Amino acid sequence: MENNEKKTLQYLNSKAWYRLLKVVFGLCILVAFVVFNGIIISGGVKNVDNNKTTISCTYGDKKILTPKQIGIELSNYELKDGFNYKNFFEGYNDYTIKTIFKNCYQPTNDDIDVFAAQKVYEVYGNDRLSIKKNQRPPLTEAEKKYLDETIPKIENSYINSDKSKYLDYSVKLFDIQPSYTYSKFIKYFIIGNLLILLFFEVIRRAFYYVVLGSVKPKE
Repeated sequence: MENNEKKTLQYLNSKAWYRLLKVVFGLCILVAFVVFNGIIISGGVKNVDNNKTTISCTYGDKKILTPKQIGIELSNYELKDGFNYKNFFEGYNDYTIKTIFKNCYQPTNDDIDVFAAQKVYEVYGNDRLSIKKNQRPPLTEAEKKYLDETIPKIENSYINSDKSKYLDYSVKLFDIQPSYTYSKFIKYFIIGNLLILLFFEVIRRAFYYVVLGSVKPKE
């Protein structure tokens, strides 16, 4: 009878070491919840929805595209404060910008340096770019000479912030209107917290089995 009494939760609760262990165990659970939820919240409660975010081409056919449609993926990092054209260029999004250029304007050379391409469009200017391509006035000799001098300087710069010094961003070839979703955060929040609970429950039951000989001991 006495041996059976030692295999109950009531008996364990009479021991100071067990009560201390419960406090430590509870604190571990609390820390796990705080750390996990802190990490996912710091990553952003809302995430860019690449199905609904739109990319508007400013000139030409003025297409409206989505990131998924053209095979790119935009993240919270790129659009954490909304869309800023200059910052997007300087943020090493060259591949993304090339893909947008390609789908908006079908350039003859789609492997051109994006900063060089931006410079060419800036020299054309908004007024000329607003005219259909086959009716657009050509560059003047002075403009061609200026580009011949400037483009190599851009292409020979290796850091985007250095390339950016040659641009004024007076022409914006596209605009991004981000749309956000909370589904990813909710999914990770629910699954993550349930896994934490399951993990500590397994530890608790394993402890009972080792100490009391049963995963579900008597009260």
